[in-house]
Amino acid sequence: MPILAWHRFCRRNVSCEPCMKDKSKPKLLLAIRPKAVPRLTKALSAEFSLAVCHTIEEALAALDEEIDAVICGTNFDESRMFELLRRIKRDHATRHVPFVCVKAFGGVLHEGSDAGVAKAAELLDACAYIDFARWRVEFGKNAAAEKLRTALHDIASMAKPDPDA
Repeated sequence: MPILAWHRFCRRNVSCEPCMKDKSKPKLLLAIRPKAVPRLTKALSAEFSLAVCHTIEEALAALDEEIDAVICGTNFDESRMFELLRRIKRDHATRHVPFVCVKAFGGVLHEGSDAGVAKAAELLDACAYIDFARWRVEFGKNAAAEKLRTALHDIASMAKPDPDA
């Protein structure tokens, strides 16, 4: 499957050079399962340039110097979120890129398990774990989307190349 950008004009999932080259917006790499694409792109596409990937191979291929942050779903590529996180943080060329773990949908995780995922993300050097599904329930869809955008703008502004790379 090709790497896709959410086209801000036609609102379709397409590879779109103008959208990906828009330097006025932070560029996020969304490493998410197909089911999460509509939910996250609806919340983010107006304020971010998005590259959407569904496998580790696609995500690593799309990771370049223009990516301001990686946003990875907990169920990405058959639950390989931590594998992607380890690979990005292990590479000197990409370890500076902020990595955000996102739970886009409510699920079967017990509250203690959810806390375990958040702690593991922290220990593996993710800069945040965001339970977007919980935010949508607690704050409503629009407020949760605004809260997500605000957090990601702050996180994307942290991206700085590693001088030791």
